[in-house]
Amino acid sequence: MVLLVHGMDKELGFKRVWDKRARTKSVEEVVFGPFLVRKYSMELDVGIFAFVEYLLYVSAGDLILDVGCGPLARSETYFAQKGLEIVGVDVSVASLLKARENVADHIANHVHFVLADAESLPFREGSFDRVLAMGLLSHLPNKHSVVTSLRDIQRCLKENGVCYLNWLLNLYSFFGPFMALTNKIGNFGKKERVQILTFRGLKEIRCLLQRAGLKISKTVYGPVMLFVYYPSPTIVKRGIEKLFSVADEFRERHPTRAFLPYSFDVFARKG
Repeated sequence: MVLLVHGMDKELGFKRVWDKRARTKSVEEVVFGPFLVRKYSMELDVGIFAFVEYLLYVSAGDLILDVGCGPLARSETYFAQKGLEIVGVDVSVASLLKARENVADHIANHVHFVLADAESLPFREGSFDRVLAMGLLSHLPNKHSVVTSLRDIQRCLKENGVCYLNWLLNLYSFFGPFMALTNKIGNFGKKERVQILTFRGLKEIRCLLQRAGLKISKTVYGPVMLFVYYPSPTIVKRGIEKLFSVADEFRERHPTRAFLPYSFDVFARKG
């Protein structure tokens, strides 16, 4: 296992926040927050990543990049156990040190960690077969950073490569004051607060991806991905897609009234 430090040209305000959280909280709570951490388990992770692996068309010999890997090293553990090489990137030193501790010795030679900004990935063009960015978009400081990060992800992908992106919509607003108090949600400019970047819906995300040179090949709605959508017959899947499509259209028209919590899981290619 290698921990590389890539020199960053700018001081990132939110980097200090994640450093402190990684030092003072459990790695599970840093990733999932105080509410969702109770529902986390490695067994659940295996099911989620098996589905992600299937839709990414991962094959033997693929080199994988995990942007915004965090301290739990979820992707690294899953794919390294399958003998695949994976590189985890994060902006937080403390998160990467915790991630390195969380990777078991018997798979450590398949995992490499790099300290870098998602907007300036230190890799050559076309270096990776698959790229993961789980929750990254929701935690970037602004939409400009989202496009810049997506462009760098696109640059790092091989011509036939696939990337997997997911982000939250309405989850934190749904829990309202409880989440605001326990997880201190707010702007990165405020001391020790974590921002959840808001998107109007899938149309806006599709536009941001197009600006970055990426084209969506598959969309799945996160909360129902594993337990409802994946095992259901086709007619049920169509009903689920229609339900969340209506919810997404409502959010586009009335962003301040939308309350249904959901997330998007998008698979995209260069195009």
